[in-house]
Amino acid sequence: MLLIALTGQIKVCVKDEGGNPIYGAYVKTNIDWGLTGGDGCVEVKGGDSLYVSRIGYLPYRGPFKGEVVLRSSPIQLHPVEVKVKAVSSEKGNFYQPYRIEEVGVSAYGTSALSKLNIRGFDRKRYEVFFEGFLISDQSGSEDHPMGVLPTNENVGIIKGSSSGIFGGNSMGGAVIIEGERPYGGFKPKFNLNIGNLGLYTDLNLSKGGDFGFDILGGFKGFGNYVENSWDTALFGKLKLFYGNFQVGAFSKFQWYGIPLEDAQSQNLFLITFLKFEPFGFSYQLSDQRELAHEHRLLHEERTILKEESFQLVLSRDINRFGIYSRAWYGKFHTGDILKYLFTSLRYSILEREDLHLTGGINLQFGDHPFLYGFLLVGDYHFENFKTSISLSKSYRIPDLYEKFFTGYHHALGRYDIGNPNLKPEESYELQISLSANLKNIILSINPYYNRVFNYIYPKQIIADTFRWENKNYADISGVEFESNVIFGRNILKFGAYYPRLNVPIPNVPKPEAFVSAEFSLFSFKFSPYYRWNSAGFQVINLSISTSWRFLTLSFGINNLLNEVYIEPTSPRTIPQPGRVYFLNLTL
Repeated sequence: MLLIALTGQIKVCVKDEGGNPIYGAYVKTNIDWGLTGGDGCVEVKGGDSLYVSRIGYLPYRGPFKGEVVLRSSPIQLHPVEVKVKAVSSEKGNFYQPYRIEEVGVSAYGTSALSKLNIRGFDRKRYEVFFEGFLISDQSGSEDHPMGVLPTNENVGIIKGSSSGIFGGNSMGGAVIIEGERPYGGFKPKFNLNIGNLGLYTDLNLSKGGDFGFDILGGFKGFGNYVENSWDTALFGKLKLFYGNFQVGAFSKFQWYGIPLEDAQSQNLFLITFLKFEPFGFSYQLSDQRELAHEHRLLHEERTILKEESFQLVLSRDINRFGIYSRAWYGKFHTGDILKYLFTSLRYSILEREDLHLTGGINLQFGDHPFLYGFLLVGDYHFENFKTSISLSKSYRIPDLYEKFFTGYHHALGRYDIGNPNLKPEESYELQISLSANLKNIILSINPYYNRVFNYIYPKQIIADTFRWENKNYADISGVEFESNVIFGRNILKFGAYYPRLNVPIPNVPKPEAFVSAEFSLFSFKFSPYYRWNSAGFQVINLSISTSWRFLTLSFGINNLLNEVYIEPTSPRTIPQPGRVYFLNLTL
């Protein structure tokens, strides 16, 4: 593989398949990033690899090219590239992803207890994929995906039903976690983040080429902000490449305590995988133990959440035809088993430079009756205007926790009773996207409507005791607006979100708006952020960063006003962190 090293200020131009410039594309080297302007070009500092992405297109990862052509991806209607800095420690967020600057996406809590919500859909209604494999982590069934993410991972969020691609549990969207394949020779990378809440650090060693590897190890430790609760974790990743063959593993061991409930929790997660395109195979182990204090030296086991699973994946595109299939076998610690075969078949009905129309069906066989769904996606490109519409139907099978677990779950603060007689959820969604590229201004508006029949929710029986039940239906709808103003290497971003939910849960998203910016001045990047929410709080974050050849340094303050507030999507009334200071160093 030929590697062209990047040195100095390099101009990168991004175009679509028709040769038209793409405005607002994200262009990143290993030490710098920028957004393309009205001519589709941007200048970035040198490095040894290149990553280019834009909503509605397949990303480019690889060696440097002065001109990059992105292929349209009409299936993923509303993907949002959220770099790992938004959900981990690269920008000092200490795994508190409440600074996610994406309309309709909110997060709450911190560290191991942090959780993500997409348009009112919780973790049970959007899928999380790591290196192309579905993650089933019962220890974090309603928590933020993975709990720990290495800083060399890319995180993408797809808003809206993705069931036609990934399965019924992605009726609300999908979270895609992928590591970039290394390009070039041996390269070490060190990341250190310290602040008033704690410490995060990791060390990464990688090598590209026909035979390469990516190895990472890390540690994080917190003194938390809620009654001295704490969180510590060790994690590591290993991935080997040989041509199209890949083998790897990711594991974390995490332990944390909540003195208010006088409890501690230990969480082990392991995923091993093997890929030889178009096939992939993985084994996962998720094991959480929640402990209650008897006295200082003796602990009594209170809760076990353990699951082992195997999956075989096939993903292949041939001309206009695409197939994604997943065979799944999962075993809960109670001895109960969930097994199924899911297959999605897609066909590009119409392919023109200005018009795409794709349809598909998905089938599922297994422990539940035969299930089916469909998707229909179309988008039309005018000269500076794009319209998209999608219609989909999907099913969500009750998970092992909802059906078979009975016991107290400290992370959720309640006693849950499983229900083996739950019916699968049936969802219908209509989604529209309108976007315009007006020179250096990008505008978009996205209305959507989703009705979920047999909605599964925890029904309160008495006090802190809940049983999983079906509700006839629930409506989840809303409209999102976003504007990006690009001038040179600077960007000003506005966002607004108005949700309407009719769901039997106490806390749902509220209308909100935010404005954020990235200003480049005197070799520094300034990143102010302001968020207003109708729940009655305002949050201001500030950060400044600079890069040299081998060093990136960032300093910032999150929640500048020391606002005391509860995130509306949180099922528990745990306050968000107060004022947080951080210093981040990357070599």
